[in-house]
Amino acid sequence: MAGPLRRAAAGLLVLATGACGGCASVTPTPTSRALAVWNEHAQAAHASQPAVQGARLTLTVDQAVARAVAHSGEAAVLRAQARARRARGDAEAAPPNPELRVTNVRLDRLHAGSPTLDAALRFRFEPPGTLAAARDAEHLEGAALEAEAATAELEAAAEVRRLFSLATLLGEAAAVSEAEAQLYERLLAQLEAAAARGRAVRTDLAGAALGRADAIAERHAVATRRAEVLAELRRHLAVPPGTELELVAPEPAAAPVPELARADDQAVAEAALTARPELAAAAARVARGEALVGGTRWLAWPRLGFAQLGWERTRDDDPFAFAVGVALDLPLFDAGGAAEAEARAQLAAWRAEEEALALQVGQEAIAAARRVRAAQARLAFIDETLTPAAEQAQAASEAAEAVGAEDPSDRARAERQVLRARRARIEALLALSEAVAAFERAVGGAGR
Repeated sequence: MAGPLRRAAAGLLVLATGACGGCASVTPTPTSRALAVWNEHAQAAHASQPAVQGARLTLTVDQAVARAVAHSGEAAVLRAQARARRARGDAEAAPPNPELRVTNVRLDRLHAGSPTLDAALRFRFEPPGTLAAARDAEHLEGAALEAEAATAELEAAAEVRRLFSLATLLGEAAAVSEAEAQLYERLLAQLEAAAARGRAVRTDLAGAALGRADAIAERHAVATRRAEVLAELRRHLAVPPGTELELVAPEPAAAPVPELARADDQAVAEAALTARPELAAAAARVARGEALVGGTRWLAWPRLGFAQLGWERTRDDDPFAFAVGVALDLPLFDAGGAAEAEARAQLAAWRAEEEALALQVGQEAIAAARRVRAAQARLAFIDETLTPAAEQAQAASEAAEAVGAEDPSDRARAERQVLRARRARIEALLALSEAVAAFERAVGGAGR
């Protein structure tokens, strides 16, 4: 006996050593995993992006939107969760596996020559309709998550369009600030020359210097804001580190306005209620609630719990002693009422959410359309009234200067009015771009 015992002890020692070695193996920490994901993504972006030439990424607005949608991490997570819910539904729809149950094993009676053994092959049954209801509920939750993924992509597209327009228009605003700073530089040089000849006062020089300082400060503020917008845009576009981003945009004057924004309120609301993916998600959850309610209706009925084919074996008995058994489950107290009440309460909550969301979506779309129309009216006023008046004043100032009847300060004032009109137009275009982006988000992309 000593030999077998020693061999058994050695085997147990080997198993314990292997288990401890497995426990001591190095597992990746969350930090190392995050770094690995980041490096892998950066390498894939450099290798698979055809628009990257050297260290420059050149994109139009449509290319930027497509790239942002393709790199939307939130949408990818939601779609992965949707696939998981559908897989769970398929698993829950599968009937239970048969079980082999071995009971009443009496080896202690081996010395008497009469050991016993009971074995049974058991088949379990679920209440009718519950498997299908569970499968449908999970599949519908997967559909709701798919709709949420579409919402995430829609929001990413609208945000990238907004940031793209903002970056482009801020570039125009920086050019205006630069022109204003140069204007004050010229005015200051003219006033200094006039002061040297005794034809200008020091207060004019101080005013020009202050205007130049203000213009330079505005130029820096615009550049800082544009850098912030570009940084946010790079984040949405998943631009690899070290890659320069170049935007190819049309002239800001051609700001696209959806035709739907000019339609009446009812048409705008109907388009939003048809296209918004959040409503599809809410409808899927209502359908899921109905499936859950349907799955509880069978809980009050008697049902076959399981059926089994058994076999009992003893030395003295017939070796072919078979038995067939069934179990009939009959609810006595609850009868499924609590489960049905819970499912109906959840269904009522999802229906209320769907109704509230429908009203909210309609009102959001109407408000967004009106905001677009107001921004258009402001831009039209600037183009039709403010800009022509500033240009006429500048033309009159140039004519007066040609005949020697214009003071340099008056000429600079007229030029400043033209620059301010340009800045006002850029601000109006910014407001219009913001309004259009919000409108496209409010109508679920139906306005494009």
